Amino acid sequence: MTSFLDPLSEHLDHPLMSDYEPTPLAGLGRAASVPPGAAILGSVEEDVPGWESKKAGIWSKYTTNESISVPSFVSGVGPKPGSAPVDRVKNRLEQLDQDEEDDGEMLQLTQKEYQRHIEKKRDELIKAWDKEKRVKALKTAIKCAKLLGETEKVTMFYPSKFVLITEILDTFGELVFDRIKKRSTIYDDDIAIPLKDNFRAEDVADHAKETCKNWFFKIASIRELLPRIYVEMAIIHSYRFIENDTFPKIFNRLARMIRGIGDPLVAQYARCYLARKGREIVRLQKDFLLTSYEDYMFTEKTFGSEKMLAHIESRKLDGKQYLDLFCPALDWTLECLGYKADAKILDSVLKTYADCTNGFVLQAIITAFPPALVARNGIEFVKLIKKASDDTTGKLPLYRALGVSLAESKPKEEHKIKIFNKIWTDVTKETSLTKYMDLAEVFVGYTLAHLSFKHTDGLLKDILEHMKEEKHYFDYQKQLQAIMQKILSHSKADFNSIFSMKNFLPFLDLFRGETQTEVNKSLLTTFNKTAGSTSDSIIINTMFTVAKTVHDSITALSFDDDKREISQLLCTFIQKLDFGKDLEKHLNFYVEARRAFINLDGVKVELVKGVCHLAVRTNIIVKGKHNKQSSAFVRACIAYCFITIPSIELLFERLYLFTFAAGISMMNQSIPQAESLLKSAVQLVQEFPKNIEERDGKATSTAADLVLYLKYFLSFLVSVPGHPDNGPFYLLKGFKTVVKEYDWEAKGTQRITIYTSTLQFLAALYQKKQPYGWDKIESNLILFGNTISYLNSFHEEINQFLTLLKEEFTRLMEYADGLSRQAQYTVALELLQVSIAHATVTPAFVTFALEYFKIAKKLAAPQALLLQPLEVARRKAALAPEAEQPLYQKLIKVLEDSK
Repeated sequence: MTSFLDPLSEHLDHPLMSDYEPTPLAGLGRAASVPPGAAILGSVEEDVPGWESKKAGIWSKYTTNESISVPSFVSGVGPKPGSAPVDRVKNRLEQLDQDEEDDGEMLQLTQKEYQRHIEKKRDELIKAWDKEKRVKALKTAIKCAKLLGETEKVTMFYPSKFVLITEILDTFGELVFDRIKKRSTIYDDDIAIPLKDNFRAEDVADHAKETCKNWFFKIASIRELLPRIYVEMAIIHSYRFIENDTFPKIFNRLARMIRGIGDPLVAQYARCYLARKGREIVRLQKDFLLTSYEDYMFTEKTFGSEKMLAHIESRKLDGKQYLDLFCPALDWTLECLGYKADAKILDSVLKTYADCTNGFVLQAIITAFPPALVARNGIEFVKLIKKASDDTTGKLPLYRALGVSLAESKPKEEHKIKIFNKIWTDVTKETSLTKYMDLAEVFVGYTLAHLSFKHTDGLLKDILEHMKEEKHYFDYQKQLQAIMQKILSHSKADFNSIFSMKNFLPFLDLFRGETQTEVNKSLLTTFNKTAGSTSDSIIINTMFTVAKTVHDSITALSFDDDKREISQLLCTFIQKLDFGKDLEKHLNFYVEARRAFINLDGVKVELVKGVCHLAVRTNIIVKGKHNKQSSAFVRACIAYCFITIPSIELLFERLYLFTFAAGISMMNQSIPQAESLLKSAVQLVQEFPKNIEERDGKATSTAADLVLYLKYFLSFLVSVPGHPDNGPFYLLKGFKTVVKEYDWEAKGTQRITIYTSTLQFLAALYQKKQPYGWDKIESNLILFGNTISYLNSFHEEINQFLTLLKEEFTRLMEYADGLSRQAQYTVALELLQVSIAHATVTPAFVTFALEYFKIAKKLAAPQALLLQPLEVARRKAALAPEAEQPLYQKLIKVLEDSK
């Protein structure tokens, strides 16, 4: 295969290139360039920062209110058609040169008009291409590239103009690449086989190669250097169609060609565009980027000459403004150079910069290279920053950029403190509090990462000294918050270390308003995430103040989600406190917390549970044998619950807490307190609403949940003895009255369900041995024995509930709709099964069972449900003594006959 002769190689003999000597790192990146065939248009590794992210910043910063002069072609005024030449080569040259004659008329446009017209030109280029007017598309690209040579007027707009123009050139390059690739499509039995993405030159069809060569010959025919370079860079991807492994040589050649551009600003943005293309194709090749950087540094040495000063003044700029225009292009070039760079490249960059004082360049170097490399050379960067001219960036922005890298990566051990001291000597003298705080925010991260809490404490002290005058901290809440967040989020930070800093609490006092709330929430969150509990009184008192501040931020307008978040924070905080064996001190804390956190039900629930836990701990300590002191403490705990629970607005939580606290009272043999709590629960049921409004505003019935609670209440009541004076069932009597008088739904079967559960409760009490109870508390069976009066009271209660059941079934018979009938036969069969399971079978019971079985059948209960009571009767009959078998068989026969 004949090797391809680069049509632009003749430029290597240009007089401007004759003194070129390869840098010591020339060819450094060639071996690391993209493997042959792997460079695909637009293919960039995911971790590579993109140009797209920079465009918006350039467009917003580099603007102008002045009119922008542009050739008439931008407004759509095109060249006049001419006669058709005979010679094709001559025709090509004449067509490409004709634009020089067409650009005589200049238009004045605003920035927005300019942007619209450039975007319109991009659309025209695409339309011309779609109509196969390739020469017109090329001429449009050339004309656009020529616009980048204009810097005399509205120089401040140049970076934005570069962004607009290069987008058109990018589009042109993509169109050329796609066209040549499509021309390499081959057909097998009319089936198109396109060129694969990772193709090599030998995979390309010959006619496609010729097309590609023609494009580069056309570009070689462009007489002006600037458009020739830009258009070649725009289609540089297409070299892949001609030859493999040629990109390193091409990029180096273009980097040297840019030296022929006279205007330093134009030249630097051409280097930027070359770097952009390099990022897409040979992202690890560094030699052409190093050449670009060194060429800029060589050019910058001339900026102080009389000729350049006059040049800058003619643009109505001062030196700093002029240097700032180079920043986007220089930043990008160095960013590409610094991407995955090694120490040798950074050493070469710093060596080239050594005698320079331009802070813009130094800042670009610091931000472009990996933090690990920057940190390793930290002390050298500090020296360079101290030499930097205040006429550019000033020292503080450079220190800040360096600090970001230093906080992320470790400098040399022997330089850690030295770097900080040298930097902070300059920073602490800064009179602008805004600039000072920018540095403080960054270097807190440095002291936390590489120094000790002692140094962080010293930095906080310095911040406080800068803030103390005229209450400046009101204006710097965000920066102060960022500093606090870094302290709290640091991996080595624990609360003992944090609170050991003398200046931490004074620093915490600087926060106000919403920022104070956010900081305190962060502080609470961090505290809650620490392992274990804390007993340190200073930490407890401080965090209690923090928690109260967070609580007090709640207003009537606070969202429910915010309330839940804060409630969870406070609950976790309360759980993490440990007062050791000083239970009274712990109880006193709960008293203070109740007063401090009065607005949150969730926190009050947690406080009640915490106090109950203290009572349990007391019982464990005394091993259930209370003395005068322990009894008094337990009663104090129960009194706390009795006072606190009614203040909770959440009704069901209130109900269950009354019962829970009653259980703690029973555990500690405080029966009177338990009875008071249970009475409060029963009274609360009387006041319970039929519906509760949910968060979405919809009303939800409380009936089902209330029935569940009342069943739970009955199960608890099994372990509670009666009263010597008021009788064994005085609590049950109150319960019965409340259930009967409560305003249940008219068609509801809730009363029947509860009455049935009450029969189960009475059956449990009738057993010779209680199913469960409390240590050192006697049950009804022991207190009242099997006395006639006790048994009479027992049977009286059963008969009363049976009467209530019959009345309720009679009342419900009025409702004959489907749902009501289903609910009625369900509870009827449930009552029947419970009765069979627990009652002694007598002739009267057989009659009772038959009555409710017929009720269920009359209500059209399914056959499968009707069989369930029969199965219960058969199982119980199998276990019954022989003397009772006749009655059981009669019961079974009656049920079978009634199916």
